[in-house]
Amino acid sequence: MDFNSEMQKIVEKIDHGMACSLIGFDGIAVGSFRKPDEKVDIEMMGAELSGLLNQLRRSSTAQEFGEPDEFFYSSDDIKVVFRIVTHEYFVALVMGPQGLVGKGRYLLKLADAGLKKELL
Repeated sequence: MDFNSEMQKIVEKIDHGMACSLIGFDGIAVGSFRKPDEKVDIEMMGAELSGLLNQLRRSSTAQEFGEPDEFFYSSDDIKVVFRIVTHEYFVALVMGPQGLVGKGRYLLKLADAGLKKELL
Protein backbone atom coordinates (compact mmCIF):
# COMPACT_ATOMS: atom_id res chain seq x y z
CA MET A 1 0.00 0.00 0.00
CA ASP A 2 1.26 3.45 -0.90
CA PHE A 3 0.55 5.43 2.26
CA ASN A 4 1.16 8.78 0.54
CA SER A 5 -1.57 8.11 -2.04
CA GLU A 6 -3.93 6.87 0.69
CA MET A 7 -3.45 10.15 2.57
CA GLN A 8 -4.04 12.08 -0.67
CA LYS A 9 -7.34 10.25 -1.27
CA ILE A 10 -8.58 11.26 2.16
CA VAL A 11 -7.68 14.95 1.67
CA GLU A 12 -9.29 15.05 -1.76
CA LYS A 13 -12.57 13.57 -0.49
CA ILE A 14 -13.25 16.35 2.01
CA ASP A 15 -14.04 19.99 1.39
CA HIS A 16 -11.45 22.29 2.97
CA GLY A 17 -9.03 19.38 3.41
CA MET A 18 -5.46 20.62 3.74
CA ALA A 19 -3.23 17.69 4.68
CA CYS A 20 -3.21 14.17 6.07
CA SER A 21 -0.44 12.05 7.52
CA LEU A 22 0.12 8.58 8.95
CA ILE A 23 2.49 9.11 11.85
CA GLY A 24 4.20 6.84 14.33
CA PHE A 25 3.96 7.64 18.01
CA ASP A 26 7.71 8.17 17.74
CA GLY A 27 6.85 11.29 15.68
CA ILE A 28 8.02 9.94 12.31
CA ALA A 29 5.58 10.18 9.39
CA VAL A 30 5.39 7.11 7.16
CA GLY A 31 2.95 8.61 4.66
CA SER A 32 1.78 12.16 4.05
CA PHE A 33 0.01 14.41 1.63
CA ARG A 34 -0.35 18.19 1.71
CA LYS A 35 -2.13 20.25 -0.91
CA PRO A 36 0.52 22.29 -2.73
CA ASP A 37 -1.04 25.65 -1.84
CA GLU A 38 -1.29 24.86 1.88
CA LYS A 39 1.34 26.06 4.33
CA VAL A 40 0.63 23.59 7.15
CA ASP A 41 3.60 21.33 7.94
CA ILE A 42 1.79 18.10 8.76
CA GLU A 43 4.97 16.14 9.52
CA MET A 44 6.19 18.75 12.01
CA MET A 45 2.74 18.91 13.58
CA GLY A 46 2.69 15.13 13.95
CA ALA A 47 6.14 15.07 15.49
CA GLU A 48 5.18 17.77 17.98
CA LEU A 49 1.81 16.28 18.87
CA SER A 50 2.78 12.61 19.08
CA GLY A 51 4.05 13.10 22.64
CA LEU A 52 0.86 14.87 23.66
CA LEU A 53 -1.29 12.14 22.14
CA ASN A 54 0.75 9.53 24.03
CA GLN A 55 0.07 11.38 27.29
CA LEU A 56 -3.65 11.58 26.51
CA ARG A 57 -3.72 7.84 25.78
CA ARG A 58 -1.95 7.01 29.03
CA SER A 59 -4.22 9.32 31.02
CA SER A 60 -7.37 7.87 29.47
CA THR A 61 -6.22 4.32 30.15
CA ALA A 62 -5.11 5.16 33.70
CA GLN A 63 -8.54 6.65 34.42
CA GLU A 64 -10.06 3.38 33.16
CA PHE A 65 -11.92 5.11 30.33
CA GLY A 66 -10.50 2.58 27.89
CA GLU A 67 -8.18 2.99 24.92
CA PRO A 68 -9.17 6.11 22.93
CA ASP A 69 -9.95 5.95 19.20
CA GLU A 70 -9.91 9.63 18.26
CA PHE A 71 -8.88 13.09 19.36
CA PHE A 72 -9.93 16.43 17.94
CA TYR A 73 -8.23 19.84 17.88
CA SER A 74 -9.77 23.10 16.75
CA SER A 75 -8.49 26.66 16.43
CA ASP A 76 -9.47 29.74 14.44
CA ASP A 77 -7.40 28.55 11.47
CA ILE A 78 -7.63 24.75 11.41
CA LYS A 79 -9.43 21.65 12.61
CA VAL A 80 -7.52 18.42 13.11
CA VAL A 81 -8.93 14.94 13.62
CA PHE A 82 -6.53 12.35 15.02
CA ARG A 83 -7.44 8.67 14.71
CA ILE A 84 -5.39 6.00 16.43
CA VAL A 85 -4.81 3.14 13.98
CA THR A 86 -2.55 0.83 16.03
CA HIS A 87 -0.55 1.12 19.25
CA GLU A 88 2.29 2.50 17.13
CA TYR A 89 0.51 4.71 14.54
CA PHE A 90 -2.13 7.40 14.19
CA VAL A 91 -3.55 9.45 11.32
CA ALA A 92 -3.91 13.23 11.45
CA LEU A 93 -6.32 14.97 9.06
CA VAL A 94 -6.00 18.76 8.86
CA MET A 95 -8.90 20.82 7.54
CA GLY A 96 -9.65 24.49 7.21
CA PRO A 97 -12.01 26.10 9.74
CA GLN A 98 -15.03 25.29 7.55
CA GLY A 99 -14.11 21.59 7.32
CA LEU A 100 -16.74 19.10 8.39
CA VAL A 101 -15.36 17.20 11.37
CA GLY A 102 -17.97 14.45 11.10
CA LYS A 103 -17.04 13.71 7.51
CA GLY A 104 -13.35 13.76 8.42
CA ARG A 105 -13.98 11.26 11.21
CA TYR A 106 -15.95 9.07 8.83
CA LEU A 107 -13.21 9.09 6.18
CA LEU A 108 -10.55 8.19 8.73
CA LYS A 109 -12.72 5.39 10.10
CA LEU A 110 -13.14 4.00 6.57
CA ALA A 111 -9.37 4.10 6.01
CA ASP A 112 -8.65 2.52 9.39
CA ALA A 113 -9.17 -1.14 8.45
CA GLY A 114 -6.94 -1.00 5.37
CA LEU A 115 -4.20 0.84 7.23
CA LYS A 116 -4.31 -1.62 10.14
CA LYS A 117 -4.01 -4.54 7.76
CA GLU A 118 -0.85 -3.06 6.22
CA LEU A 119 0.70 -2.01 9.53
CA LEU A 120 0.14 -5.19 11.53
